[in-house]
Amino acid sequence: MSKRSHYKYFVRFLVKRLIYSLIVLILGLNLLYFIPRLMNINPVDVYLYRVLGGGVGLGAGGSISGVTGTVEAVRKRFMELFGLDKPPLQQYLLYWKRLFTFDFGFSYAEYPKTVTSIVTKALRWTLILVIPVLITGFVAGTYLGLWVALNPSKAKNTLFYSFIILQQTPYYWLAMILIYLLAIAYPVFPLKGAYSEKWLGPTLSFDFIVDFLWHYALPFLSLVIPITGGYAAGIRAAIASEAKSNYVEWCILLGFSRKRISKYVLRAAILPQITWFPLTFVGLLSQSLLVEIVFGYPGIGYYIQLATFSLDYPLMEALFFIIMLIITFGYLFMEILYGLLNPKLGATYVAEEGV
Repeated sequence: MSKRSHYKYFVRFLVKRLIYSLIVLILGLNLLYFIPRLMNINPVDVYLYRVLGGGVGLGAGGSISGVTGTVEAVRKRFMELFGLDKPPLQQYLLYWKRLFTFDFGFSYAEYPKTVTSIVTKALRWTLILVIPVLITGFVAGTYLGLWVALNPSKAKNTLFYSFIILQQTPYYWLAMILIYLLAIAYPVFPLKGAYSEKWLGPTLSFDFIVDFLWHYALPFLSLVIPITGGYAAGIRAAIASEAKSNYVEWCILLGFSRKRISKYVLRAAILPQITWFPLTFVGLLSQSLLVEIVFGYPGIGYYIQLATFSLDYPLMEALFFIIMLIITFGYLFMEILYGLLNPKLGATYVAEEGV
């Protein structure tokens, strides 16, 4: 196959995968719009009920009952402000306009804050938590699995299986166990928050950084321990599979050193670990929802919970839109990257288009 044909088939493969990804994204975004609206509850009524407390009640169909004329006027104003008084088709078209312009307006639950300001803040806190967890779990888990696979011993196996057991523990259970042990029984770390209440907001000072790390420790451990176990199990299984390959037997017959063979095995075994990055990242985002709620950590998970229970459509749309983009195009990016890292798989992609 010539280089020109190879390039043509690769472009065809890329366009096809991109179209599939866009179709999946469009279907997911339609579900995001319709599913919350199937509930027979008006989000403005939920907001007013929460703000006014016991002064009003939600009647049949989720509408406010026993309201005064003033409250009804306020309700009408919010219906207009949030665009909920418009016909269903117009609301649907405005939804797609919000997606394309990234202008989601005001949050229902956090009014008068804008959705953009809330999402920006929440995303920053979540990434501060998730990215170090992902990197630390990958490095620590890979080295742990490699360490156990190449030089097994009773002590190493005990440590390895301890992480495997903790990997099977639900993240929020582990979070609550750590809270009980290290925040209640032995109060070493705080119970909740990203920093102490004495701070009005994040600052670039030594005292704040120490306080932040003090609050950060338990959420970080709740996520990194299972991730480490997962990567350790993955690399150990991959090394065991690669060790039985034909090229390893040939290397032994040719007299290659054990260190050199181990380097070849690790290079081949680590590729599947890399492909888990988008899956792990998405999994961390979903697991951080409960962990952030347990610790009162102001990230995406915390605001997804807030948006879901308050039927905050704009905030819900913005948060899930970000997650869908990460899932859809993250898989596409990693599929292409894996094909570049593994020439055999990349050649398979091109060959499929040349048939």
